[in-house]
Amino acid sequence: FVEAARRVFFSLRQATTDGGMSEHVYAYSVAEAAEAFVALDRRLASRLVGNAVAARASAATGAALLRAALVAFGKPTTRTTNDSSQDEDESSFFSEGLTEALRRAKGVVTRSEKERGTRLPGAHLAVVFGAVAGSACFSAKHAARMFCYLTLRDTLSAATRLNLLGPLAAGAAMRRCAASANACAVEAVDACVRAADNEEAYSRTLSRGSSTQKNHAARRERAVLLAMTSRAASSAPLVDIVHAGHDALFARLFNS
Repeated sequence: FVEAARRVFFSLRQATTDGGMSEHVYAYSVAEAAEAFVALDRRLASRLVGNAVAARASAATGAALLRAALVAFGKPTTRTTNDSSQDEDESSFFSEGLTEALRRAKGVVTRSEKERGTRLPGAHLAVVFGAVAGSACFSAKHAARMFCYLTLRDTLSAATRLNLLGPLAAGAAMRRCAASANACAVEAVDACVRAADNEEAYSRTLSRGSSTQKNHAARRERAVLLAMTSRAASSAPLVDIVHAGHDALFARLFNS
C-alpha cells in the first residue's frame, strides 16, 4: 500500500510540475489521484477489519501525518497581504496540485461514519505515508526503507517504555535488525514492481488496437494498483489475535 500510494502521487507530482498541462487535464489528474487515494485507503481498511485496535491506531496515526504534511509542506488555502505569508506560499514544497489532491482525499477519508457510508476508519498510515513520500519525490526503495525503519523504531521504543529492554539494548537491536529490515524493504518493492509490470503488460495486450486509449490507460492504472496490493497481508496473525485484546486490559500504557 505504501508503494501503490507513492506511485500515484509521484506521478501526479511529475504531471503537475509540467507547465504544458491544460486546465482540464490538470483537474482530471488531481481528481484521479484523490480517488485512487480513497480507493487504496478503503482497501487497506478492509484488510484491518479483523483487528479494531490496529485499524484505530493506523487511522489515527495516518490522519495526524496527513494533517502535519499539509500544514508543513502544502500551499495555504488563502493568500493574505502579509509579506511573510506570501513568501511561505511561494516556497511551499508541495505543488498546488499535490496539495489539492491531498486535501480532497483528506476531506473524504476523515468524514464521519455516516457520511462515508462505512464504519471502517479512514486515513490509514500506510496509504498516507506513501502519498506523502510520492509527493516528496522519494524513490520506491527509499520510501520502503524509511517505512521499515519507522516501524522498527516504534516497536523498539514501545519495548523500552514497557521496560522490556533498555535504551542501549534498543539501539543495539536496531543495528542488528537493520540488514534484515533493508532486505525486507527491497523484497517488497521488487514484488510490487513485478506485479505492476505484469499487470501493465497484460492490460496493454487487451487494449491494443482500441480507439479509447485514455479510458484504457485509466483502467489499466487502477488494475495495476489492485495488483500491487493484492499480496498485502498480516505477517503475524497470532500477534494480531493477541493485539485485538488490548482494549480488554485493565491498565493500558499505550492507546493501541
